Amino acid sequence: MADEVTVEVAARPRAAQRGVVRATPEALVIGLQSAPEKDKANVELIEYLADRLRVPRSAVMIHYGADFPGFVAAFEPAREIAYLSDVARLEDAWVEAYHAAEAAPLALAALALGAIPVELLHELRSAGRARRVET
Repeated sequence: MADEVTVEVAARPRAAQRGVVRATPEALVIGLQSAPEKDKANVELIEYLADRLRVPRSAVMIHYGADFPGFVAAFEPAREIAYLSDVARLEDAWVEAYHAAEAAPLALAALALGAIPVELLHELRSAGRARRVET
């Protein structure tokens, strides 16, 4: 596309200062204070570029609204509605839970070995019958 620009970015970990060390029309060298271990330098580079370019730190849409509950809590016109920031936090938690990895199903062997107390199984079974009768 005509509106796109590609610039090579190189990181220089353990720099004295964080920022642009060298810039040419084709490349940027960014000094980072983090060490190049356990992804620390990569995380710092992404944070630096996102702040300077005013772009999201992640391309994952689910993370775009992560700061919204805090924004709502600090937004003066919304303070009249005391529960609004809690609703935003609840919505954020729901989205996170909805998209979370599925838990492993309970294996039949676990039931056979007594992982679930028999009393609880009887309660669950009785509750299921009671619901079916009521409907």
